Amino acid sequence: MIFYILRRVFWVIPMLLGMTLIVFTLSHIVPGDPVATALGPLATKAAVERLKEAWRLNDPLPIQYLRYVKQMAKGDLGFSVYTRRPVMSDIRKYFMATFELSTVSLLIAMVGGIVLGAISAARKNGILDFMVRPLSLFGMSMPVFWVGLLILLLFYYRLGLIPIGRRIGLFIDPPTRITGMYIVDSLLTGNWTALGSAIHHVIGPALCLALCPLAIIARQTRSNLLEVLDEDYIGTARAKGVSEVIVVLKHALRNALLPIVTITGIQYGYLLGSSVMAEVIFSWPGIGRYALTAIRHLDFQPVLGFSVVMALVYMLVNLIVDVSYVYINPKVRFS
Repeated sequence: MIFYILRRVFWVIPMLLGMTLIVFTLSHIVPGDPVATALGPLATKAAVERLKEAWRLNDPLPIQYLRYVKQMAKGDLGFSVYTRRPVMSDIRKYFMATFELSTVSLLIAMVGGIVLGAISAARKNGILDFMVRPLSLFGMSMPVFWVGLLILLLFYYRLGLIPIGRRIGLFIDPPTRITGMYIVDSLLTGNWTALGSAIHHVIGPALCLALCPLAIIARQTRSNLLEVLDEDYIGTARAKGVSEVIVVLKHALRNALLPIVTITGIQYGYLLGSSVMAEVIFSWPGIGRYALTAIRHLDFQPVLGFSVVMALVYMLVNLIVDVSYVYINPKVRFS
């Protein structure tokens, strides 16, 4: 297990280098001048050239890339032209908001998907099964921006049930920072007012992000459970008089979990990446919205920093999923 984990960690290095090389090249071949954009339309050519020289942007691209990789190895992700702050400082500020939103969305998708999938499989060809199947197809087909707009129209504009634009109420002090996630920090500090407000603010964008993963997990759970429920040992358990609930939850569901864990890990990476759209629609102050703002202003360093952080998180999630196989299914071993 230790050797497997070390090998996976070792492969992170070439994967990061390849990813940064692609993003770095693409960000420098797009039309436009980030320095001129940052200085504004009234900036003189001399001022633009002086700033480029100060930031060493006139060097050849290979030299700029090698310098960036060297700085990245030291934990320095550069300087944002737009915010006038170090990129690492901005990422620390915005990343935990996105992480909290994606985690809440994943919890909603996991619980809802597994429950609906299990009910659908246990009541095959029943009323609930006929309801879950088209709903799952509908959830998989709806893009994030369309779901977000529908939620805004119904729950914000019409019913006024959800707020947008903040992580916590305007007149409520954020909890003492421990993890950077308002819900977790509120629980750890016993700040129940902040906890209620944080949940109230995150529920809208979380539901928007959770719909598609929930539908995928529900379909995967149903399909896996139907296969497992046809096994001989399930028939033996039923013949012994074991209740159907115990058969599904204790005997069948655990043996059907391995593909579900895989698809859940993939969906978590999807949530982290697709959070950009939800953050823009709901004005959520996360790293996705920060990266989109950087793209609009041709600010290359935050885009690179965003790509590096998302790649690292995605690789870490996949590593955790692979390691969890051993504990879910003892037959799985790593050579």
